[in-house]
Amino acid sequence: MFENKISELQKNGFIHLKNYFKEDELKHLCNDSANIIKKAKKGSWKHIRIYRDYFSLDGLNIFGVDYPFNHEISNTIYNNFNKLNYKDDLLKILGWNDFKTTVLRLHSNSKFYKYQGTWHRDDQNYPSPNSVQAILYLKDEAGFKIVPKTKNDELEDYFINTKNDNI
Repeated sequence: MFENKISELQKNGFIHLKNYFKEDELKHLCNDSANIIKKAKKGSWKHIRIYRDYFSLDGLNIFGVDYPFNHEISNTIYNNFNKLNYKDDLLKILGWNDFKTTVLRLHSNSKFYKYQGTWHRDDQNYPSPNSVQAILYLKDEAGFKIVPKTKNDELEDYFINTKNDNI
């Protein structure tokens, strides 16, 4: 199964593993996430991201919650996340022996407001062969876009660095 994902990653620079986890594996994680978002909207957690400070009837207009594994915001999400069996497969696809995580963030999209950022790279260096961004969607997502490597040169039209140097 992963041989074709490895070649897809090499060709496009990304892969999408749809329905990788079973629903019952994600059930507790979804509940934990909803509880964290609820607490953050009430202002009970200071490590939040609000990209547009629009009025919202159900609390703060949260876009993201930083440090969601901190026991002060949830004492269960870290353990429930660690029950997911993904690490060996991720390492196999990447051809790595191990990895470390530098950013953990729980994103939340409003039912009423749509977030739109500018085209950007998440890594300061391009190319960034020793860096990977893994996203676990707990709900269906339609707005996130990734540019395949084959279209990389077209990013210059959006003033995105496509050269092999530091940004």
